[in-house]
Amino acid sequence: DLADAVLVMTVNPGWGGQSLIHSTLEKIAQIRAWRPDVEIHVDGGVDHDTIVDLADAGATAFVTGSYLMRAPSIAEGVERLRYACGSKSS
Repeated sequence: DLADAVLVMTVNPGWGGQSLIHSTLEKIAQIRAWRPDVEIHVDGGVDHDTIVDLADAGATAFVTGSYLMRAPSIAEGVERLRYACGSKSS
């Protein structure tokens, strides 16, 4: 009851551009089962190939720093993430 959000590091902290540690998906699912109402933010390895798995596990907010910085443009990176999630741009 003391926290409104939880941040799950989905890579080993220290530098950008790492791949998602897939075992963190289970941690996210466990947090979601324990606290269905809490915001779950994930940081690390978030890209158009991983965002749906993270959301399906229960994540609600996504840090996408390296992914967006390496995209041809930030707008195109955001569009790719939205497309992966099945959303159209607004």
